Amino acid sequence: MAQHAEAIVPKLEHEDPGVRRAAVQALAKSPETVAHHAGAIVHRLEDEDWRVLQAAVAALAAMPEAMAQHAAAIAQRLEDEDSRVRQAAVQVLAASPETLAQHATAIVQRLEDEDSDVRRAAVQVLAALPETVVQHAAAIVQRLEDKDSDVCEAAVEALAASPETVAQHAAAIVQRLEDKDS
Repeated sequence: MAQHAEAIVPKLEHEDPGVRRAAVQALAKSPETVAHHAGAIVHRLEDEDWRVLQAAVAALAAMPEAMAQHAAAIAQRLEDEDSRVRQAAVQVLAASPETLAQHATAIVQRLEDEDSDVRRAAVQVLAALPETVVQHAAAIVQRLEDKDSDVCEAAVEALAASPETVAQHAAAIVQRLEDKDS
């Protein structure tokens, strides 16, 4: 694969999104290739085509050590004007516990994002580490009142991931569950 990667990398900029997606997927077949070309794959997190974006997320998430080298660049995308890019950045930063812990505060800020998919992704990502849930429980509890039911459900699940947060926020969790039943 490595010998063909140099021919594939330029296809990441092709005008056809199907070609760009196929190029990401081809590069993702080899961890060595992903590691070597992670910067070019990170750039695809800004792709206008959601399938290319998802392929880049999958490729980077599968190679946390390569992604970690580009974590700062990925974290900058948390502020992108495109909600799909922000959501992808949240998901990629969760690829390794170290990267998630390092960028948890920036991800917590996405709990207030205007886009519900980004808010849900942020809650789900924070839930991956119980210590992150404990540290940012107050912000997650606020999502129990989110106007989007999927975000609320993700917040309940995140808080339930840690016995400490369940104990501290049981009343709010129960209230949300009762509201959902009615």
